[in-house]
Amino acid sequence: MDIIPVIYIVLLIALLPAYRLVAPSQKPFLTNILGTANLLLWFYALYNIRRLIGLIQLIRSIRGAETLEMPLISWTDEFVLIQAGRTLLPFLMLFPAIRNNWWSSGALFLFFLWSTGFIFNGWPELISGIAYTISLYTATYALLWLLKMHPSQKSTR
Repeated sequence: MDIIPVIYIVLLIALLPAYRLVAPSQKPFLTNILGTANLLLWFYALYNIRRLIGLIQLIRSIRGAETLEMPLISWTDEFVLIQAGRTLLPFLMLFPAIRNNWWSSGALFLFFLWSTGFIFNGWPELISGIAYTISLYTATYALLWLLKMHPSQKSTR
């Protein structure tokens, strides 16, 4: 599931030049793709919260079985700040004005580019991660299309 930020970075690298090069009639379609990618980051944030809850439950079960003195983490540690940003920043994408904005997506792109290392342990994990992300992206795009939540489907009354 950690492949979603990497796919987001690759997708925005492809979308930004495409937005400048395509005809104006095709730009709403690219904005739909951008909004869907930003909404997927919200699902990634929910996954991070679930992972954090599992880690807290594991620490509680270890402390219940043994009386280990575990040092508290430093809240200014770089890893903690990156994980907090990866968990909290995607919640901004729930607002349609921010989700469909190219500037906010660019800022989030820079954050994920800074915080993500492009190190993969093996090709099978990469291929299965890409396949999982493509299917999740397709399902999210279809759901937004059915709910008429894409910017190109909004009425201009």
